[in-house]
Amino acid sequence: MHHKSNTARALVFAILSILFSGCTLSTFEHPIESLDEAKVPTELP
Repeated sequence: MHHKSNTARALVFAILSILFSGCTLSTFEHPIESLDEAKVPTELP
């Protein structure tokens, strides 16, 4: 029983650490364009 308690406690700690780690969504300098806005180079065959 003591092993399950430690495993559950470690799992809760890991989940809380991930949630409160301050992760943010990445913003890219050159984001992917949508198909409507994409520019196809004319030099491609």
